[in-house]
Amino acid sequence: INDLTIPFSVTSIGNNAFGSCAQIRSVVISGEAGTLSSLFPNAYQQIVSVTVLPGSEKLMNRIFAGCKSLKNVDVPTSVTEIGEGAFEGCTALTSAGIPAGVTVLGKGAFRGCSTLTEITLPNGLSLLEDEVFSGCSLLSAITIPESVGEIGSKVFNGCTALHSVKFVGNAPLADGESYTGVSSSLITYVPYASMGWDGISASMALPEFWPAGYENTIEWWNPIRFDVTFDWNCGN
Repeated sequence: INDLTIPFSVTSIGNNAFGSCAQIRSVVISGEAGTLSSLFPNAYQQIVSVTVLPGSEKLMNRIFAGCKSLKNVDVPTSVTEIGEGAFEGCTALTSAGIPAGVTVLGKGAFRGCSTLTEITLPNGLSLLEDEVFSGCSLLSAITIPESVGEIGSKVFNGCTALHSVKFVGNAPLADGESYTGVSSSLITYVPYASMGWDGISASMALPEFWPAGYENTIEWWNPIRFDVTFDWNCGN
């Protein structure tokens, strides 16, 4: 078996049901069906492509963890939560687009994705949990949507190539370790007319999650927002 579809109608899968299927490379599956390592113990490290069935609302904890060959993941807009460690250790994953409906990225969701260079976060995302991008050593830039109200500890720990973090909205809630492990060359951009940055333009009094000595790595910027109006009557 090279390609396998597990439909929503399947409500239970026995232990090691696909244990002898070592040639599986592509899987269509519900986001709540189970981890690939438990479903395909002899194939999960060779799986290259996964499509999550529309209607799935969550990618369960560690669903793709350790899938070292995984390059393509198609996640539907019905998904609102990406669970803890969902993509942890997916070392072949170079980019990821988070669906518009996702509001929570779980702890360590992309931890150890060492070839991840770009990721797009949707406006509507409210929480980045601890270590969500920890160990993404090739991630170079990221934009934090204005909807994000809280970021956890060590979110960018080990992101040694990260040179730009752009916040689109007000300062999020954070703790003293949110920026632990970032590069000393990182520049953080905060938007004009936003709140919660403690008057950094004048006093340089920084939010508590900035490490000591990072006063010169903050710049103001003006996010470009587009308001689009559609004429459904097409001029008629």
